[in-house]
Amino acid sequence: MYKLLTFESWVTRKEWFQYAQKHPERIPYPLVDRSPCSDPFFDPFSSINDRRPLISGLCRGLRNFNIGDTYIYVTRVDRKIYKDLRLEDNGQGPLYFGVAALEISKLYSSHEEASAAYAPRQYVVNPSLTNYPPNLAFNPCHKSWPEVATHHESCITFDKENKPLTPEEATLEQWQYHCNVYYIRQKIKKLRAAECRVKSLLGQEALRLDVHAAPVFSPLDWGGRRLNVQGLKLDENTGQKLIRNIVEGGNAEEADTSSEREILLG
Repeated sequence: MYKLLTFESWVTRKEWFQYAQKHPERIPYPLVDRSPCSDPFFDPFSSINDRRPLISGLCRGLRNFNIGDTYIYVTRVDRKIYKDLRLEDNGQGPLYFGVAALEISKLYSSHEEASAAYAPRQYVVNPSLTNYPPNLAFNPCHKSWPEVATHHESCITFDKENKPLTPEEATLEQWQYHCNVYYIRQKIKKLRAAECRVKSLLGQEALRLDVHAAPVFSPLDWGGRRLNVQGLKLDENTGQKLIRNIVEGGNAEEADTSSEREILLG
């Protein structure tokens, strides 16, 4: 099965993009999920051979994962930054960057079980060493610092009124509250987790975390259908086409530092 989902990144709102542009050391990958507990998690700091992306359901409450299913992720671009990104409004609805295609390779019955399968290393920009990915939220935030969440200077925080705050606006207490919201959601919904591998074609990953390398999509690329919280099921031809576009990217001159990627698409 192919499923198309959207997520919020640093290009989804103008003020978020401006912060990312101002602080590239805090936001080295503008097309990752902007949450303190990023879901989906693309494992951007790993080497290609060690990359282990993870979907945990924190964002959308997803639980019905199946091995072999492919999740294609796109992120909507705020119209207010089209000019900054040299994008043209085609009048066919919002524009999206194609970011990743993840194939589920292993299932875990809980976030805690998934955490045991990961070794300590860098999963987020800060802190540079955590025990497991940030979207495994099975520990409450009862200390001054959540165990694995992204530092509040490198994420968007939502307050008790569900208002998004940039790092310049959010307090440490609001950030801790947001992290605890994820913990509670995980506990109530008894969320599972799905480890993935990035789809690839001819040695090139279907993963684009830079705004200058990602392909641009519009709803016409998936038949004009409107995206929803649970995602859209795609036919094989549409799914394969989107994956190929992500692999090819928006910049053919982008450097490829890998010489040992597998041919996995298909």
